[in-house]
Amino acid sequence: MFIALKIFEYWDKTTSGFSITANDFFMLFYALTGIHLVHVILGVGALLFLSGKLRDGSIGPANMPPLESGATYWHMVDLLWLVLFPLLYLLR
Repeated sequence: MFIALKIFEYWDKTTSGFSITANDFFMLFYALTGIHLVHVILGVGALLFLSGKLRDGSIGPANMPPLESGATYWHMVDLLWLVLFPLLYLLR
C-alpha cells in the first residue's frame, strides 16, 4: 500500500509543480521518502523470500537467524517511518 501511495503522491506533487528542484523542503521530501521507498521494496522482497523459505522448510526452529534478521530489518524500516511521517507531514 505504501508503494502505491508514494507513486500517486509523487505524481500529484510533480504535476502540481512541486518537483525535487522546487525548494529545499521538496528536495528533502523526495530524498527521504524515496530512500524509505527503496527500503520498503527491499523489505517486502526479503519477507517474500523468507516466506518461501518457511514454506519449504529451510527455516525452522533449528535455523532462526535468517527469519530474525528479516524481522529486525522490517521493524527498522517501520520505525524509520514513525520518525519520517511526523517530520515530513505533521511539522510545519
